[in-house]
Amino acid sequence: MVKEDMLWKYTLRCELPPYEDMQGLKKLNLAHNRFTSEGVIEFAECLSDDKFVRSINLRSNAIGDKGVKAIKKMFRHNKTIFSVDLRGNEGLSGEKGEVLHRQIAVQLLANYTRAGQYTLKNYGETAWLQEQLFFDYKLLIVKIPDTLLEKYSKKLENIRQRFIE
Repeated sequence: MVKEDMLWKYTLRCELPPYEDMQGLKKLNLAHNRFTSEGVIEFAECLSDDKFVRSINLRSNAIGDKGVKAIKKMFRHNKTIFSVDLRGNEGLSGEKGEVLHRQIAVQLLANYTRAGQYTLKNYGETAWLQEQLFFDYKLLIVKIPDTLLEKYSKKLENIRQRFIE
């Protein structure tokens, strides 16, 4: 609440709070805690308006489809979280789970890109380097269906050549 009050005071003056004042809880590690979808639904609602948390680890819990969908829904409002580890949860299994995983990965990448642009512009490179510590690129690795691979194979090959070679 203190951070929200501080942020509110600065925005009244159309100012950015100093980056060093924005420190605090940015990473939540809740792996292996037997969280269920019901708990994650409430958790996601609480985080939908959070401006400070960057990374959440919910790996290997008991989160089903409804919980994973709640995390996806959270991103409608939360644009600051750019790392969510949901591996080892039943909600990411099967075809529906793979689709949700891809959708969440796209949102994480969008939040990461947005955070980078904002932090670099307003706080500089040093602050952005600190923020990058919360990003885990492995969370963006998703299974791409063969139909999409066939459809976009030339585009993917061009991207691979540009960035890898």
